[in-house]
This record gives sequence, C-alpha cells and structure tokens, in this order.
Amino acid sequence: MIKLDEFIYFDDNELIERFKELISPNNERYYHNKTLNKEFQLIRRYLDNQGYRIAQFPNALHIPNTLYNFAYNQIRSYIQTKRNSLGTVTWDERRILIFGLDILKDDITLQPVPDDLQTIIRKISLRDATWEQQTDDEKLRTIAEVIENLMKLSNGKFLSVDESDFYGLFTEEQLKNFRKQLQVFRHSHKQALEERESEFDESRKKFLIHLGIVILIRLNEITKGAVHE
Repeated sequence: MIKLDEFIYFDDNELIERFKELISPNNERYYHNKTLNKEFQLIRRYLDNQGYRIAQFPNALHIPNTLYNFAYNQIRSYIQTKRNSLGTVTWDERRILIFGLDILKDDITLQPVPDDLQTIIRKISLRDATWEQQTDDEKLRTIAEVIENLMKLSNGKFLSVDESDFYGLFTEEQLKNFRKQLQVFRHSHKQALEERESEFDESRKKFLIHLGIVILIRLNEITKGAVHE
C-alpha cells in the first residue's frame, strides 16, 4: 500500500491511473480544487522520487506545476505542436493523449534488455508491458515467470544449468533459491502481499531486479544454444 498523507493507493499502477484521472478533461471543472491539487502534487513528487518520467513530457514530474497548468495548458500546447496547428483542441484529443501517456520508470541495468527477451517479457506481462514500463513488483514477477519460460523443456522437465554456464559465479542450487525468493511476487493473495510488504524493502527489490535481469540475459543466451529434448 502507498500512503501519501490522507490518500491511499494499492500500488504504483493504481497511483498512475489516479494521476491520469486527475488530469483528464472529465475532471476539468475541478482543476482548481485545493484537495485535488494537493493530491496531484503528492503523486507528482512520489513518481519523480521513484524515478518515473512521462515520455511525452520528460520534465513534467520533476518541475513543480499546478494541476490546471499541466492538465490544460501543457496538454493543449503539446497537441497543437504535434499537429502543427493552433486551432481548438477537443476533449477527445486530450483524452486520447492522456490515456496514451507513457509513464515509465527509469531503470539503470547492467546490460540493455535484448529485443528477443523483450518479446518474451511482453508476452508474459499481464498488461503487455515492456521491461521499462513495469513497476518493481511487476519486474520481480516477470523475472520469475521468464526464468521458468526459458528453462522449461517441452517434456515438462527443466533445463539443467551448469555452474560453468555462469563462469563459476552461480550454481544451479543458487538459481533455484533465487526463484524461490521471487515466488511471492507471482501471487496476489493476502499472505503474499503481506510477505512482500514485510520482507522486501526497496533496497532488496532493486538488488533482486538488477541480479535478475543479468540472470535472464545469460539464460536467454544459454537456451539459444540448448537442445530441448
């Protein structure tokens, strides 16, 4: 759960959806409402502090702004610039842009995610999201799912990984233990959510994500040359 003063959200996804609701033209009559402006500012600062950015407005989360100025002035100006026309901007144009805003979390990984691995990640994602579009919890779930996808053979058994495949730095037993730690992110029942909250702080999540993407990239390289019998 994410608590920003009196405002509570289940996770980053819900918070991002709420951000889009606040700036929606359907909410235009309330753009000057003090409570909604406060919520807008809290969400903006939270997303900025968590490393998020809006692809279409790279600095919007980092620079202090009012709900009205961003949702009305900047959104309209962006649409006018894109279509190269200063005419009237319709509600539908604003709604389409806001719905399609790419709110991404900057993720500095040791290696870029290869295109073929991105394809697997998007297929496994519950919302067809790329690696960069996923929240930390989603990434940890994705890592667990993709490891299974890469290692599971057509006969139902799992590919045996030799320590030499990881240049002596990672054993098959350690890989099993890593997968076991991530199981809690594959479930959404109450016990799993409570365990995530109590056992996984931001530092641990970041460590597992960085380690996980290195493992995925290496497993992807290994399985390309593996014979699945």
